[in-house]
Amino acid sequence: MLIKTDLGNVELGPNAIDDLAELGHSIADATALVKKALTEQARQHVLEQRRQAHELEAYPLYVEWRLTQNADAEQSYRAACTEINTRYPL
Repeated sequence: MLIKTDLGNVELGPNAIDDLAELGHSIADATALVKKALTEQARQHVLEQRRQAHELEAYPLYVEWRLTQNADAEQSYRAACTEINTRYPL
């Protein structure tokens, strides 16, 4: 993941704070930028896990519900979505 700043871009990695400091950021600012990038990286990971879970677990239930128009199928689909979103909170 790339940390983009007005002073330049740095790859997120073990030396990111030092690299940001070399660009002219204070250590405090560099640390904050790295923390923000790590938080965004974790968020993107959770979003991808959610997407995969919805595709594998909820989508088949959605198709069943839409094809059958069955209230129980709808309930199963909505319960699966709720469970996935609980399992992978943002």
